[in-house]
Amino acid sequence: MKNSGNPNLREKYLDSEKLFKKYIADGETRSISSLTEFAKLNGMKSSTGQEPTDMGVWKAIWRWASVHKDEAWNLVKDQTFGSKHKRYKYDYKQWIEEMIYAKIPAAWQHPTNKKYQKFLKENGWL
Repeated sequence: MKNSGNPNLREKYLDSEKLFKKYIADGETRSISSLTEFAKLNGMKSSTGQEPTDMGVWKAIWRWASVHKDEAWNLVKDQTFGSKHKRYKYDYKQWIEEMIYAKIPAAWQHPTNKKYQKFLKENGWL
């Protein structure tokens, strides 16, 4: 994981920036399983030498987005998300809410609310 000097991004085996950008660039065809295959084809492995899992890749992209808020928003803002029946474009408020209430908690799994709140503050979400 490219950590850009951020102490929150400790894993070194997944290039989360590359994965996030690929995920967004894939547009309507994006999926975590195809992104995991992309990671495998690009030689990304776990710290123990195992191939990446869908959950590991999912966490990596949303962790990267959570510590690169503005850059991630600039990539996401013009994209369409949702199923075939419910397509929508993010607005900034939706992006913030989804990140704060869904993506960040699931990607980081902070052990306490205090640590979660500290993370949000330190990374410009509050």
